[in-house]
Amino acid sequence: MEPPNPVNAQLRQLPAVDRLVELAGRGTRLARWSLLAAGREVLAQTRTALRAGDPHDGVDPERLAARARARASELERPHPRPVLTRRV
Repeated sequence: MEPPNPVNAQLRQLPAVDRLVELAGRGTRLARWSLLAAGREVLAQTRTALRAGDPHDGVDPERLAARARARASELERPHPRPVLTRRV
């Protein structure tokens, strides 16, 4: 029998997206769409880091929620773009 893979064990400890969205959204007025997009990004980045051998922030749900909250804030921030006008 093979010894258990520690990376797989850490991957299994990651919270579900809904749970991460719930944790990240506590006490904020951030929209669900931004929390959901941010939660998916954070979990994907964390999975990639764990598979690469970089413990990153580990699998601590509170740290992951803080990262998702910060990213959701970035997503909701307006991103003005210059408007090109035509000369007549």
